[in-house]
Amino acid sequence: MRLDYNCIILVSAILLTNACGKIGDIEEAVWGQEVKEEAVRISPEVSYELPDTIYAMSANVYKGRYAVCPLETQKYSAVLYDLQEGRVVNQFMHYGNGPSEVLLPNFYINGDTLCVRDIAKNRFYTIPCEDFPDVNIHERKVEFMSVGILPYYGQLLALNPYYWENEEMGISNGEEMLFVSDGSEVPYDKSKVFSLNVVQGSLMHSYAEGKVVFADMCEPSVVFFDSSLKPVKRISGPEDYELKYIDVQGELAYLGDIGYSYSSASCDDRYVYLLYYGTIIEDDEDWEFSESDAYLFQLDWDGNLVGSYQLEGVSSYYDVVSAGAEPGTVDVSTIYPDRPNLQILHFDLNKAAAEK
Repeated sequence: MRLDYNCIILVSAILLTNACGKIGDIEEAVWGQEVKEEAVRISPEVSYELPDTIYAMSANVYKGRYAVCPLETQKYSAVLYDLQEGRVVNQFMHYGNGPSEVLLPNFYINGDTLCVRDIAKNRFYTIPCEDFPDVNIHERKVEFMSVGILPYYGQLLALNPYYWENEEMGISNGEEMLFVSDGSEVPYDKSKVFSLNVVQGSLMHSYAEGKVVFADMCEPSVVFFDSSLKPVKRISGPEDYELKYIDVQGELAYLGDIGYSYSSASCDDRYVYLLYYGTIIEDDEDWEFSESDAYLFQLDWDGNLVGSYQLEGVSSYYDVVSAGAEPGTVDVSTIYPDRPNLQILHFDLNKAAAEK
């Protein structure tokens, strides 16, 4: 589930600027409107409707079977729902201020690991998905600030809250976009302009490929990094809007409307899946649902576009895409305007590509 950081420090979305800065010389690719115009419209192969006793706006799905559903109204912060058996098989991570309790958790799956970031308590939790339905929680304290963290070869890989390069604003922090820490190390300069308010998105890592991908939640931008965390490719577009930013006493913020680009992303060892809307959200807008169904862009780990799809029935800004049990399949959690229950939709991109 995408965590709404507005409730803690006025965080809304993410930006990766078009200025060079520390990104350096990398391969540049620009997507135009054709990436949407040529999208194949596909319907879900299977759909699941979760019971109304599970009050959740989204879910991360592991291997097409287990749905991790973040809760907002119960004593536990999440339940584990078995889609095959059609029942709740576990509940975990109690809300509270006590040991191993959470206040504002953000759940996401990378590979075979469920990650939980609680920015309110400076804690990062990992849960091996292969143990499901058992939930074995590993807790780690983090001294640094970041909204995106992954386990990384025994350490932690994170988004830098002081990364910002923008010629128009005259700001060049000189910080790398990613850093590695043991949790106690804080490898950035706090005297620079704080960019966490506008730097958020999906961070993904493949051990098999030895690569990292960052998908921007606000600007239509995706960056691929090699095994040394050097950025090697950046994809920009499609351009559907323009955003403006302001420096407020050393902290970046949006000037006006907020964009909604890659709202969710996931990966397996063969592909990266990007859920795209390309919509401006105005302050007075009821922005729960999009006027059109979402697009899904399928890429390989070299950043090449494999397929472009429009997903029928996927129109909520709370939607979360998860890699399926097989490469080329995805599961998307969504809600419908006329139904309160959470839906899990299974899409087979391999079949759609074969029928194209």
